[in-house]
Amino acid sequence: MSLQARAGGIALEMDDALKGIVMLGWLEADGLNGEPLGAAFETERDDSIRTLMRRCTGRAAADLAGVAETRGMFHRLGVDPTKTRPASEALLRRVLQGKGLPAILPAVDVCNLASLEAQLPLGLYDRTHVKGPVFARMGRPGEGYEGIRKTS
Repeated sequence: MSLQARAGGIALEMDDALKGIVMLGWLEADGLNGEPLGAAFETERDDSIRTLMRRCTGRAAADLAGVAETRGMFHRLGVDPTKTRPASEALLRRVLQGKGLPAILPAVDVCNLASLEAQLPLGLYDRTHVKGPVFARMGRPGEGYEGIRKTS
């Protein structure tokens, strides 16, 4: 494993097997208090959704910038993206079905909008629950990850 970065005292390392397939990065935010994001965020979110709807009219999700690239990454990792959809694509499909973005928590809502716009799967973690260095690697036999509304 090679050291990739360090921020806020948290080391992030990535297995060499992921190089050229996955790119990692992070942004840290302090002072989040869970207060509603307000009208400015709602306007930006709604404008972004309208823009996506116009761009996507008559097109399959797979034809949109970012979707094919993320599916390709999943394939290279040995994951079938038609069975386990990238979160960014799942959000896009939800929006294209007219369901909008769910309101969960302000930090989650911001990440969901960024993921939707960039068509990149993003993770959001509470720094107070991250213990020690973070290692990005392929899962091993018997390991699993319980996603939202899913079991491993």
